[in-house]
Amino acid sequence: MIRVTAHILRFIAGCRGKSNPSDFLSRLELDEAALAVARSSQCQYFRTLHNELSHDRLISVKTIARLRPYIDEKGLIHVGGRISKSNLPESQKHQILLAKTSHFSLLLIRHWHDVTGHSGP
Repeated sequence: MIRVTAHILRFIAGCRGKSNPSDFLSRLELDEAALAVARSSQCQYFRTLHNELSHDRLISVKTIARLRPYIDEKGLIHVGGRISKSNLPESQKHQILLAKTSHFSLLLIRHWHDVTGHSGP
């Protein structure tokens, strides 16, 4: 899914006059594609929350409100919390909010399950 999205984003950039002479996808292109897929998944499952956060309204779902969500500069919804005071990098302190029922979440979990050698509970 990420590679296909990266190729589509490269094609769109090429149509806009930004050509990439390489036949291979760069790490940056793959990262941008992953963010685009995550953003699309969030729009599908958290549209109301995104609107509430972007318009500085009160969050209607109390279980999500306790996570202190916010929108970053890339348009992704992240969660806050006590860990925000730690010395960890921002990407580890404030994870991206994903729906447990989204196809992207399922693929992400399967990927990391395979990468880590099926370890876990």
